[in-house]
Amino acid sequence: MSAPLALFVTRHSPRPREDGSGAYLHEMVSFLAAHGVRCHFAWLDQPEEVARAWRWPEPPELASVCQLHFRRCVRLGRTHWFPERFPIGGGLATRLGARFRPEPPHARRPVPFAGIPAGVARWFRPLEVGELAFIARLVRRLRPNALVANYPWLGGAFAVAGPAARIVLTHNVWHQKALSTAALGEPGRLAHLTAATEAAMLAAADHVVAISEDDCAAFARLVPAERILFVPKAVASRSAPGPEDPDLCLCLGSANPANRAGLDWLLAEVWPLVRRDHPAARLRLCGRAGEGLTALPPGVENLGYVEHPDSHYGAAALALVPLRHGGGVKIKLLEALAFGKPVVTTSVGLQGLGFLVASTPPADTAEAFAAQIVGLLRDPAARAARAAESRRLALERFHPERCYRPLLTAIAGPAVHAAH
Repeated sequence: MSAPLALFVTRHSPRPREDGSGAYLHEMVSFLAAHGVRCHFAWLDQPEEVARAWRWPEPPELASVCQLHFRRCVRLGRTHWFPERFPIGGGLATRLGARFRPEPPHARRPVPFAGIPAGVARWFRPLEVGELAFIARLVRRLRPNALVANYPWLGGAFAVAGPAARIVLTHNVWHQKALSTAALGEPGRLAHLTAATEAAMLAAADHVVAISEDDCAAFARLVPAERILFVPKAVASRSAPGPEDPDLCLCLGSANPANRAGLDWLLAEVWPLVRRDHPAARLRLCGRAGEGLTALPPGVENLGYVEHPDSHYGAAALALVPLRHGGGVKIKLLEALAFGKPVVTTSVGLQGLGFLVASTPPADTAEAFAAQIVGLLRDPAARAARAAESRRLALERFHPERCYRPLLTAIAGPAVHAAH
C-alpha cells in the first residue's frame, strides 16, 4: 500500500518565515511528512520571486517536506520551469502542449461558492474556473487521501475532491474577525464574512481544523461538533544566539491591519511612558507591520522584514505583542515563548491561550502595558521567572505530537501511528 497523500490548496505561501500562518502551515506539513504522509501543494498565487522567474528551484525548507505545483508550469525534479517566460524560443511554450495556450476569458471567472459576492478582495475570493480545473487535474493524477483547503473560501475545491477526505484549515473564526476589523475602521474588507457565510463555506468539509479551543466553541455553533479538529500551533523549545541586551524590547509582526493598529498604539501611547520611566529602554521592530513608518520615537529602530529573527530574539530582554483587535491564536507570542522570552501582551494577545494568564497577565491600557515593560526591564529575576513558567506551560500543552496527531489521523487513519 502506498503512503497516504494530502493535496493542499493554497493562495498563501507555505514558507515558514512569511508570517504566523506560514509558520503554522509549514510546521504542520513537516510533521505530516515525518509521519509518512506525502504532502503536495496546489499553490495558486505565485509569490513575487516566482512570478518574475522563468526557472525557479524549490527552496530546501519546502523541497524537504512537500511537492509544489503551479499552473502553466513544467516541473522537472525540484525545479519549476515557466515556458511562457523563457527569454528565448518564444514558440517553445506552444510546442509543449495545450496547457500553455492562452486561457479563455471565462477561466478567470470566480466559481460561485457559499454566496460570496463578486468583487471581494483577491485574498478572500473563491476559486476561479481555471484554478478549479487545475485542482481537478491534480486530483485525477495524484488521487489524494485528503484534499485540504487552506482557508475556508477555497472550499470550492471540494467539488472535485472525489473520495478524498475534505479538510478546511480555518486559521480564525472569520465572522468574528470581520467584527474586529470593522472596529479598526475597515468594515468593507471582511463585511461579506457573516456567520451564515462562514457556515456555508464550511458545510462541505468532513473536518474543520480550529487553531484554538475558543475557535472550536465558535465553530460548534456553525457545524456539527464531531467534524471539528483542534489542531493548535505546536511549540518546540528553541535557542537563540546572545548576548541579551537587558534594555531591548522586540516586536515582530506581519502586515495586517490588526498588527499595524497595535504597533501604532505601542509607539504613540505606550512607548513615551516607557521612555519616561526607563530612558535606557530600546525597541526593535521586525516584520512588515512597520512598513511605511517614517518618524520613529526615540529609542526605536525599524528593521522591516527579516528572514531569520533568531538573533533578534537572542538579543531581546522582552517580546511585545501589543494587539488590541483580532482573533485566533497569536503565533508570534508562542514563538517568543519557544525562544524563552518573557512576553508583555493584552487580553487580545492571549485569546485562545487562557492557561497563560497567571504567568503572563494581560495589560490592556497604555499605562498598564508600559508599567509591565518597565518593571520587567528593571528586574531580571522577574523576567526569568515569567519566561520560564510561560515556556513550561506552552511546551507542555502544545507538544507537536499532541497538536498535529488529530490531523494526521484524519488524513492517514489511526494505523499510521502504530508504524511511527
